Amino acid sequence: MKRILIVTVLIFCICGSACAISVSAKSAILMEASTGKVLFSQDIDTKRGMASTTKIMTALIVLESADLEELVTVKQSCTGIEGSSMYLQPGEQLTVSDLLYGLMLQSGNDCATVLADHVAGSTEQFVSLMNQKAADLGLCNTHFTNPSGLPDKNHYSSASDMAHLTAYAMQNADFRAIVATKKFRAGTHYLVNHNRLLSMCEGVDGVKTGFTKSAGRCLVSSAVRNGVRLIAVTLNAPDDWRDHKQLYDFGFANIKQIQFHQAGEELTSLPVIGGVSSELPILIQADCSAMISPEEEKNIQVVYHLPHFLYAPILKGEEVGEVIIKVGNEVVMTVPLTVSESVAQLEPQGWFHRLSYSIRKRFLA
Repeated sequence: MKRILIVTVLIFCICGSACAISVSAKSAILMEASTGKVLFSQDIDTKRGMASTTKIMTALIVLESADLEELVTVKQSCTGIEGSSMYLQPGEQLTVSDLLYGLMLQSGNDCATVLADHVAGSTEQFVSLMNQKAADLGLCNTHFTNPSGLPDKNHYSSASDMAHLTAYAMQNADFRAIVATKKFRAGTHYLVNHNRLLSMCEGVDGVKTGFTKSAGRCLVSSAVRNGVRLIAVTLNAPDDWRDHKQLYDFGFANIKQIQFHQAGEELTSLPVIGGVSSELPILIQADCSAMISPEEEKNIQVVYHLPHFLYAPILKGEEVGEVIIKVGNEVVMTVPLTVSESVAQLEPQGWFHRLSYSIRKRFLA
């Protein structure tokens, strides 16, 4: 037997107008990073060239495959690559970390080639890793043919896929540090980040620019304000800087995080039957929160599933219930409720006490 408590909370966010905005991009998305909640979308699933924003995946594969302090010797075959370059020289030695800064700040296609060769032995094998990672992340509108973003009819992604890839990549602390850096010295190379949003838009901490004639101007960015991280992606956007500033002003004015419980918080206590302790505190295992946008005008339900009592023995950390956060009919979060400590069973003394204990356990269950 369980009890269910439902707490309905009406949330009316005091924020800016949720009126429609207009962007120059052929495809654009604004997404909250932790939940994948989409705040703005325009043709987000169409397959398009993404130019050097490709390097988000390249950097991710390298970070998950190599040590940052590994020393790499530049091969002759990895220099003189078409497009943007760090101008690496044959025989030059740099760390993986240095090359990643060259990849993401300078957008070096030579860096992409050197790193691909170092990690996988060849560009072709590295591209296989990129496509496997895309499949693992569920990026169904994405396919890579090179690690740099050079034009190819079979090299494409979508605004939605790039947003989800970036949300995943931004969970990596080394990735976050690299893409947030404005200037860096790698050996004898002085690097300047091409992402102007780092200086012109509040809270922006990454991520990557891109341009080719066929793909147009492409931009993926991330920004944090008041503890909320948003990801913006524009593909083929003539006025991408303005697009992203406008998207962020709109997004941060129209979303807020509502916190209900913190991890480790004691929610209540439950009586314990047949134990050496008569009651046991119940703890919440993770933060309970929800992202709310006012245009949805949805009610939040906080639903607590708990039994009326517990039977000993019971072990510390044992799950006994859950908290469910719902926005309208959609479950946005489920958090386990656990006991705070172990309770041993108190053995009944005498036949009468054993019989009454057995009856209570049978009929109160």
